[in-house]
Parts: sequence; structure tokens; C-alpha cells
Amino acid sequence: MNLTLVIARMDNQFGLLRPPIALALSSVLYVYVCVHMCVYVCVCVCVCVCVCIYICMCVYIYMYVCVYV
Repeated sequence: MNLTLVIARMDNQFGLLRPPIALALSSVLYVYVCVHMCVYVCVCVCVCVCVCIYICMCVYIYMYVCVYV
């Protein structure tokens, strides 16, 4: 009888300990994924802006050369 009580108590302790650990791991994973997604989005936006600027400069130079030459 006492062994059953001890096992039930241990199971209850593990049950109480499990959710905070799971919550901490899920929040860490969530932050990790958000940071990586933000980095990827920022890199993609920067690359797109740089490509657009490059294309605009090429078009501007091409138009300048065509008009004045």
C-alpha cells in the first residue's frame, strides 16, 4: 500500500514537473524559429532590394547611354 502511494506521489511530481519543462522547451523552440524566420525574411528583403536597385541602376545607365550617345 505504501509503495503504491510513493509511486503515485512520484508520478504526481513528474506530472507537475513535466508541463513547465515542456512549456520552456516549446517557448525556446518558438523563439528560435521566430528568430530564424525573421533573419531569413530580412535577408530575402535585403537581397530583393539590392537586386531591384541593381536593375534600376542598370536601366538608368542604359537609358542614359542610349539617350546621350
